[in-house]
Amino acid sequence: MSWCSRADSEPCCHGPYGAVNDDEWVARLLHSKIIDPDRAAFTRKELAAEGIEDPSNVCGDADGVSVDRMIDLNDNDVIQRSNDYAAQKEGRVAAGALLASVAALRAISHEEAEAGRAVFVYDDPRADNDRHAVIRLSDKIPRADFKRMQRRVIDAFTRRVA
Repeated sequence: MSWCSRADSEPCCHGPYGAVNDDEWVARLLHSKIIDPDRAAFTRKELAAEGIEDPSNVCGDADGVSVDRMIDLNDNDVIQRSNDYAAQKEGRVAAGALLASVAALRAISHEEAEAGRAVFVYDDPRADNDRHAVIRLSDKIPRADFKRMQRRVIDAFTRRVA
């Protein structure tokens, strides 16, 4: 199965929240090691599976940019999740989160992507985080266009909570 060959409008992992819907928001939790969106929070490896020989689609362990679904969460809840996430590894300091509308992410297009669709948001609940999802950039997009597409993904994250 390729990087984005499955539909993201249907549940992939049959978690408690089902497929990620267009009317949802997602949060990219930040900490001191991934506070810079351009260099660390949205890397080529995570967005485009660059350097990953066999990207994982295994539920709870899927490759992509990790985000949390914000269903029923307020900003304070997201900040607490950022604190908890940072505390999982020594030396990290929580830095809040960047927030994006799923509809805005899915609206990002590219002429070489299948049906023009450049960004996918898949449900990927984990045992310790049933709100986990991943963002992926279409594997049809040429490497030369990555920086432009990365910028569009980053720009879709229109809010920051800290």
